[in-house]
Amino acid sequence: MLRFQILGSPLPETVENDNASAVTTRSIDDTDANRVGNELNVQTAEDKEIAKLIEADLFTGSIPVCDENSAPGRSMVYCSGRLLQAVMAVKLHEDSKTFVDRPMKENLTGQIVIDAFNTRFPQNISQLNYSDVKAFVDEHFDLEGQELDICDLPDWNPSPTLLNLINDSKYREFAQDLNAIWIQLCRKVNPMVEHEPERFSLFYVPYPFVIPGGRFREFYYWDAYWIIKGLLASNMTATAKNMVLNFAYIVEQHGFIPNGGRIYYLKRSQPPLFAPMVYEYYEATHDIETLRKLAPTIEKEINFWMQNRSVSITVDNQNYTMYQYRTLANTPRPESFREDVTTARNVNNITEKRKLFQNLGSAAESGWDFSSRWFADGKTLSTIQITDILPVDLNAFICYNMRILSFIYGETGDTIKRDAWYNSFRKFQDDFQKMFYVANSSGWFDYNLKSRSHNVDFYLSTAVPLFTQCYDVLNTGMTEGVYNMMQRNGVFNFAGLPTRFVEYLGSMNSFLDDFT
Repeated sequence: MLRFQILGSPLPETVENDNASAVTTRSIDDTDANRVGNELNVQTAEDKEIAKLIEADLFTGSIPVCDENSAPGRSMVYCSGRLLQAVMAVKLHEDSKTFVDRPMKENLTGQIVIDAFNTRFPQNISQLNYSDVKAFVDEHFDLEGQELDICDLPDWNPSPTLLNLINDSKYREFAQDLNAIWIQLCRKVNPMVEHEPERFSLFYVPYPFVIPGGRFREFYYWDAYWIIKGLLASNMTATAKNMVLNFAYIVEQHGFIPNGGRIYYLKRSQPPLFAPMVYEYYEATHDIETLRKLAPTIEKEINFWMQNRSVSITVDNQNYTMYQYRTLANTPRPESFREDVTTARNVNNITEKRKLFQNLGSAAESGWDFSSRWFADGKTLSTIQITDILPVDLNAFICYNMRILSFIYGETGDTIKRDAWYNSFRKFQDDFQKMFYVANSSGWFDYNLKSRSHNVDFYLSTAVPLFTQCYDVLNTGMTEGVYNMMQRNGVFNFAGLPTRFVEYLGSMNSFLDDFT
């Protein structure tokens, strides 16, 4: 997330964002800054401490972010193991993500690289130095980004009709500037990734796509929804279709859509917005054949959430099935390895440490990484507890998926599935209202499974049910209540909407995690 400090207000403990969230928060200029690590080979006391923590057995008996079943021939390089630990221990790159994005050189396999590393470096990880590890990595790996080719966008127009209709000249210029960025962000996966997948952490997809930018050089799930909305506003329907088809390809390959386009994301997803992507595309094009083709894939993707992220809960003697962000992986995220180990530095119990790693990965799955929304004390990352929370926005998105699936099957003429999904939607809509709406606070709020209570602090997530219409739209009093609640909180006093207001250090300060 992009963080702002407003009017000199103090900031609680925060952590730099390590994952994709919103396209508007990305830098589109890559520099060498993230490639520079501990080149002087000078270790501070903290570096030595972190190296010892990284050296610990973090993987035996754990659930790694990928394995040989999901990523054969490369999981031992990019997802777990001594080489990954060594690279992170010596801080080869400033950004942990840089190494796990580097392809292995031609004619190498993961096993060859690991065998070579273990032969050359039999000593403890904490005894290795930067120069030796760098020499080994440079000998066996290419630079990051070489597996992605810059591409053209044939449907790009420097002056889209819709943008020209914007009356305000400043907004019109802003929209046109955004439109100009598209041509800088087109990427296509090099064919060598399809033919030699074991050399790469990158997934192969067949069509060109638009990336978020900066260190996020591959596709990301929920970023893509907002990108597609922007593409459609720019009348770039062919590019939007390509991105939708890429995600359909990924679902057919993996059974769900990972967080992003790398194997180290294989144990986590992001907010389920594939169905809304297809819906937005169809509304703009009325491409019924593509809609008919993708309907089963959309159903497969939502079934992943139903089978892997559902939780049963009884409240007031009534049973509910709701959803939460909950990756199974309980090891450090490779793209943020040092950061995760550092966060867990004061946790000595291995079970608690693994639970913390699981919560960090689950927060990344939410797209809100890292929001104080998930912290037990409201300010400290190491108290993260997202796996104890039913997030209101995720469940609103699930509700939206059900409604969209009913609409899609209605459009394609399958009345049986249309009615089945509509009935599911209406039941879930009713359950959602009972589970998340707090009348005294005039809004929908996260529910904590441990405390059996709602978190009624204001977060922008309370407005998501308005977006997905997971409520009785004829109840105008409810929407007015939410609006009035947001107005009382001062939400509309900014150019953009604050993600959260908090009371910090005994005084009211507008601490903004993010803007939307």
